[in-house]
Amino acid sequence: MYRRHLIKGLVALGACRICVQAAQATSAHWGYTGPVGPEHWADLDKKNFVCSAGTQQSPIDINSAVKADIPHIAIGWHKGGGNMVNNGHTIQINMPQGSTLTRGDRVYELVQFHFHAPSEHHVAGKSFPLEVHFVHKDTQSGTLGVLGVFLTPGATNASFAALAAAFPELP
Repeated sequence: MYRRHLIKGLVALGACRICVQAAQATSAHWGYTGPVGPEHWADLDKKNFVCSAGTQQSPIDINSAVKADIPHIAIGWHKGGGNMVNNGHTIQINMPQGSTLTRGDRVYELVQFHFHAPSEHHVAGKSFPLEVHFVHKDTQSGTLGVLGVFLTPGATNASFAALAAAFPELP
């Protein structure tokens, strides 16, 4: 079951790329509902124009499988390090250099990871209790790639429990 959720989360690698860049560039307040929700992101700031240019940018609802021959993905993350911040929308851990994700012959440096509770994305309309976005930057082009992973309650994970215990409160 965990593997299936991880594989579904891998689909988000690249799906969030455009709007992640737009969200980093804008200073406008955004959210997930009402007049600042996803359907209005493009209108909140002219830098967000790409949020209205496609059909599969963040947030997405994965409602079918696509058979594809994708490049091999390898994760080379290091333990520890990072600086935890409350950015007003989520808890974000900014990472030091050295952790990578390789997709085929492209190498992405792990820049930061952050959490969404409940999940930002859905699978067949279903929300998950927690979603983690691991934001990577291509070492050659500088473009971003996001690996999204859905988390569900289960056995205690000591590493995650220690991380969660240190989360600062959101305002």
